[in-house]
Amino acid sequence: MLLPALVTVLIQGAAPSPASAAPPAIVGVWETRRMNAKPLPFTDIVKDADGTTHAVRLIEMIIRVRKDGRFVATLKYQRTVNRTGARVENEPLLKDTWAGPWTLDGTRITFRPEKNKGRAVRPFQGTFANGRIAVPFDYDIVVRKTYQLDLIRNDLIL
Repeated sequence: MLLPALVTVLIQGAAPSPASAAPPAIVGVWETRRMNAKPLPFTDIVKDADGTTHAVRLIEMIIRVRKDGRFVATLKYQRTVNRTGARVENEPLLKDTWAGPWTLDGTRITFRPEKNKGRAVRPFQGTFANGRIAVPFDYDIVVRKTYQLDLIRNDLIL
């Protein structure tokens, strides 16, 4: 009789384990819908001092925020550097992937990518609020530019 009562007390008083705790609302698959308040695909074209045209076209960025404290970000884009004005849309699709730990402090989410192809990648921070993630994203296209990415949760993406 004493053993069942003791088991009940132990079970009721036990704290939930991290594995059984519900994941935070940020855990899931996040898809970029807008860049600099414009829908994707987004194209940016810059001419340098010698007249060479540099163009980059963002097709898709997906960030998978996992409950184990890691993330995987995948960027699909096209780019071209030329003097003839060839269209970036005709260039092959390129893909970059970053992975590493993430942390959430209030509404601030920080992604710390690990080295990618031997290159160090700077951490980037965003804001998680109202079911969205806003992330400034730096890209060098003649000069360093910062783009504002607006991501929404889309768990239909596998």
